[in-house]
Amino acid sequence: MDVPTQNSHLEDELSCSICLELFSRPLELPCGHNFCAVCLDRSLAVQRPPYRCPECGWESTEKPVGRNNFKLRSIVERYGISFTQCAEGSRRNCTEHEDPLKLYCEECKSCICAVCAVAGIHNGHSMVPFSKADAQVQCKLAENLEIINSKVEMCNSYLQQFQEDEGDVRKYFEAVRQKKRNCVDKLQQLLEDFKEQIEACVIAEEEVTLRKINAKLRNYGRQKEELTAIQESIKNNMAEKDHFLSIQNFLSLEERIAGAIQEDPPILPGTPIKGKTPVQLCDKHFEHFKAETEKLYQILQNLKLKWQGCPYLTFDPNTSSPKLLLLDNNKTVEGTKQNNSYSDHPMRFDFHPQVLCIQSFSSGCNAWEVEVLEAGNWAIGVATKKMPLKGWDNCSLLGYNADSWCLYNVFGKLAVWHNNQRKTPVQIHPVHRIRVLLDLDAGVLSFYHASSTLELLYTFNEKFTVSLLPCFWLGAGTKLALRQVTNI
Repeated sequence: MDVPTQNSHLEDELSCSICLELFSRPLELPCGHNFCAVCLDRSLAVQRPPYRCPECGWESTEKPVGRNNFKLRSIVERYGISFTQCAEGSRRNCTEHEDPLKLYCEECKSCICAVCAVAGIHNGHSMVPFSKADAQVQCKLAENLEIINSKVEMCNSYLQQFQEDEGDVRKYFEAVRQKKRNCVDKLQQLLEDFKEQIEACVIAEEEVTLRKINAKLRNYGRQKEELTAIQESIKNNMAEKDHFLSIQNFLSLEERIAGAIQEDPPILPGTPIKGKTPVQLCDKHFEHFKAETEKLYQILQNLKLKWQGCPYLTFDPNTSSPKLLLLDNNKTVEGTKQNNSYSDHPMRFDFHPQVLCIQSFSSGCNAWEVEVLEAGNWAIGVATKKMPLKGWDNCSLLGYNADSWCLYNVFGKLAVWHNNQRKTPVQIHPVHRIRVLLDLDAGVLSFYHASSTLELLYTFNEKFTVSLLPCFWLGAGTKLALRQVTNI
């Protein structure tokens, strides 16, 4: 079979110029020519200094040591056999015996000739014809292809999901950026409006106050002019030497002098702006500004909640007081008059009707809601793991120690407690659902009345340094249920 010229040229480039065979462990001389390691060693062994390159005659006084040409060796090993043997039928012969390759040695994983099988190194090995070996190869390839196809489908599925996730993430953060821009724009507008309102209040109050002062200035100015004129007339009359004229002048001044003397002396007015400030003059505007900024802050908190997700809470049965009954897979708690039979546990409240949640929080923005199923007395809050659990005194009562914060509803009146200090929040009646927002990064614990809109009841501003657990206190007959926040 004719060999294509291009293939012949390639084979020539990959062949040793000494043995005319494909390179075997090619070594490169400083002149750049390559030879088989054995061929080069044999050629140099018969030479005397100076040593010469067998191809170009390059000389060296010392016997040269060829450098391993790993790149060329890799090319020969990777392409040489497949190229020459597949392109030329004569190359499907055994390189050792020159017999046709007809068998496949399963142990050595190589193609061999009949001589190799009978008298060569493959004698005694497991051998099969090419047809059977190829059938095994095809079967193995089919199995591998099935696995690869499955993996390709899985990768396609993942790629599609990640592409969708990428689109969702981009949409979400674009919405976040838009809300951020809206919040900033709104805040800037609120600041500008509030600035103008304060300035208008200041200008108006300034005008009113100055008008009052100017009226008094004019009044006292006229009084001063009259008194000054009478003062000058008295001095002149006292200096008069003519007795007749002195008496006549006094008689003409007597009535004016009497009027000036009888008139009450001027009273120094108080400071016109005493007790007033621009903000006090604009209380209504300030309250509006405060309410609007709180709405903007709530929008930013909601963005954090949407991204982080809201937790699912469950009551911890190991902490429940015997005066409480857990229901609905520990999602609902009810205060009872009788004690329930619970085993002893070091984390159990033994006197006060209180219970903790299993979940705790140490970072991020978290929110949950509590629905009042049966109205009564209750307290909703958070506590650290250091909060006392045992005993009847107030030290172990929610809100009455430094390790707990809560919102109380007692006989229909709302209050917040922390470290045995009470404050009255915004009063809203009735309260059916409470949202607790715990932003540990910002140091904020807020309680909201969760109706059609969120109404802020109270906010604690604390620097929380330890984990917090949701904590509850219930009076007898009260029933509360944990709810996940969904309407963010």
